[in-house]
Amino acid sequence: MHRVWLALPLTLTVAFFLSCADPELTPFVMVVPKGYVGPVWIVLDPEGQDVPLDFDGYRAVIPADGVLRVRSLKPAKVWHRWNERFTAHYDDGSPLPTRPDTPEAVGLRGGGTATTTRNGVYITWMPFFVGTKAEHLTRPEIDLPPEAVP
Repeated sequence: MHRVWLALPLTLTVAFFLSCADPELTPFVMVVPKGYVGPVWIVLDPEGQDVPLDFDGYRAVIPADGVLRVRSLKPAKVWHRWNERFTAHYDDGSPLPTRPDTPEAVGLRGGGTATTTRNGVYITWMPFFVGTKAEHLTRPEIDLPPEAVP
């Protein structure tokens, strides 16, 4: 009963740290279908899904068509750090390098944020590519196909 006064400062401290949590510092894991080679687009779409947060961090599961529609791109903003906060693997758990050792190695390439307009509507997405450097250079699909537009 004498320690009731501790509840308010403790509650305020926890609330402060939760409000300061930065999604850009939370790990982001991209999960790609095994054997997939080609462009991967994470598209900002108000009708899209939230990127779920689990014990590994944010977990973006890329569908077979390579287009993931999400309500916010903020969880994926760690891509530009290309460090331990941004990782990728196939859906069977095998690793997908984000920094391939050689140009011949298959890896996740690209990144960044792009914006365009279609029919007067702004569309923002993050373009990636799964494959070798040569495949990436010969298939530079940096623009969204019509079916990927929300």
